[in-house]
Amino acid sequence: MFKFFQLCRSVYLLSKRLDENEAQQLRENFSIKSTQEGPERYITYSESDLKIDVIAEYTWANDVVIFTDSLRDLRNNSAELSTDVYDRVLKRLVAYFSCWGGKVSLSDQKLSAGDDLKTMLKDSNIPFSETEDGTIHFSADVDVLRSKHIPPFDK
Repeated sequence: MFKFFQLCRSVYLLSKRLDENEAQQLRENFSIKSTQEGPERYITYSESDLKIDVIAEYTWANDVVIFTDSLRDLRNNSAELSTDVYDRVLKRLVAYFSCWGGKVSLSDQKLSAGDDLKTMLKDSNIPFSETEDGTIHFSADVDVLRSKHIPPFDK
């Protein structure tokens, strides 16, 4: 019951916190954009010539897990982030996700590379295409994937 009350309070105060965070983004010349496409939510951090696609996971209570490995996977810049830039970006992301009112956690879990997905698709005889920016497109019936015991759909 407490979690539900906390969620209601978070939603009530969300607009105010997002407005404050947006003002900070304008002052400090960076941007965090969140777009929703179906069940997927995409978060992009931008600052001058730096662009990062952030991977985060949400719960029903607005708790967020930021996968810090995604901060190192830069599509438009192959260089690693310096420690100062990494810390600054992470601090800003935590502040942004804190607006939602839930707990923000960090995960150092290693993310699968696109090559791992392509190998899995090839091994499973699933046709796919890859765009110039590295996005992999495929279509498959999840029930068929489960019946073939293809990870991660075999759960």
